[in-house]
Amino acid sequence: MATLTLRDFDEGLKEVLRLYAAKNGRSLSEEVQVLLNEALERERKDRPQTGFDLMVDIRRKIAPIGFMDLEFPKRDPMPDVRKRFPKELWDGEE
Repeated sequence: MATLTLRDFDEGLKEVLRLYAAKNGRSLSEEVQVLLNEALERERKDRPQTGFDLMVDIRRKIAPIGFMDLEFPKRDPMPDVRKRFPKELWDGEE
């Protein structure tokens, strides 16, 4: 198992962790590992894993607001940029 060293760790926070560890019947090291694992697991559960999960998550967050129809502005057609270059450089049809 790997060793993790924390430098400049707040003494007050260390004492709180020590008290939590004693309350839960664990060593300080075990308590820190449990808390880190729980925090990381919550983070993994909250993060969408696929594009579909992301879509579902976005829909869930937008649903209370309601959907709205947006009007997109009219756009001019794209200019033909081939006119700017010699015909020898064109690789497509005219």
